[in-house]
Amino acid sequence: MDFTTSEADDRSKPFDFDVTHRDLIHQVAFDHHGRRLATCSSDMTLSVWDRTPEGTWVKAASWKVHGGAVWRVVWAHPEFGQLLATCSYDRSVHIWEEIRSAPGAEGRKGARWVRKAYLTDSRANVTDIAFAPRHLGLMLATVSAQGIVRIYEAADVMDLSRWSLCHELQAFYTRCGSVEWSRSRIHRPLLAVASDDKRAENDERIVIYEHNENLRKWQRVISLRLDLAFPVTDLRFSPIALADSHQLAVAAGDVHVYNIKIPVSAFVDDDNGTPENVPTDATEYSANKVRSFI
Repeated sequence: MDFTTSEADDRSKPFDFDVTHRDLIHQVAFDHHGRRLATCSSDMTLSVWDRTPEGTWVKAASWKVHGGAVWRVVWAHPEFGQLLATCSYDRSVHIWEEIRSAPGAEGRKGARWVRKAYLTDSRANVTDIAFAPRHLGLMLATVSAQGIVRIYEAADVMDLSRWSLCHELQAFYTRCGSVEWSRSRIHRPLLAVASDDKRAENDERIVIYEHNENLRKWQRVISLRLDLAFPVTDLRFSPIALADSHQLAVAAGDVHVYNIKIPVSAFVDDDNGTPENVPTDATEYSANKVRSFI
C-alpha cells in the first residue's frame, strides 16, 4: 500500500498571505468548520478570510472594530449564524453578525458585518472572551484586568441586540488573562479562569467554577497553585471528557496537562439519588499534573 502524499492532499501545505494589518496580530481564529478565519490586531481592525476550493485564502472583509488594540476574536457555533465577538483595550466587547443580501444583477451575493451588541460593563481592559458550547445556548464569558468574570446570555437568538449580564464573579484581585468553558454534556459546566499577572497571590494562577442550573449559581470548586516561571497565557479543556475527570491544558512557557477529578455529584443525570439542587462539595474536586510538553 502506498502511503505517500498525493498531489490532491494540499490541505496540509502552508499558505502565506498578506493580512494587511498595520500592527501586531494578537489572534487568528478559525470557525467551527475550519473554512473561515478571523484575525485581530493592535491596529484596531478585524479581518475575515474565506478558504477557496483551491485551498487559498481570500479576504472577505476588513474593518475597524474598536477604539483600542483588539486582543481576541472568537466565532460562535454556526448553529447561531455567522457570529463573531471581539474584546479590546477600550474596555468593551462587540458582537458582530454577517448579513448576506440577495444576489445582485451579476448573480453574486453580497455580505456585510453588522455590530449587533455593545457590552460595556467592564471598567478595565477586557483581556479574553469565550463562547459557551452550543448545548448551553448562546452565552459569552469575558474576563478583565480587574480580575472579574462576566457571563452574558442572548436568551432570544433571533434578537442579538439583547444580551443579559447573568453572572459576575471576582476570580482574582489581579489581572485575568484567559477563560475557557468545559464541553462535556454529562457533567455540570465548568469555567476555568487564569491570571497572567505575576502578582497572583500564593501562585494561585487558575480557578475553576462549576455551574448548578437549578440553583442558577456558579460555585468556585478548585484552584491551581502553579510554581511556574512564566505567566499562564492560555488554557483549554479537552473536547472529550472522561467519565470521572476533565483534562486541562495550560500554556505557561511550556504546556502542562492537568487531570481534574470530578465528584459524582457533578453529573447532570445523577443515577445515585443526589438532588441536582444540592451544591457540589468543593473538597470533592482534585487536580494533578499528568504531563508536561517542553
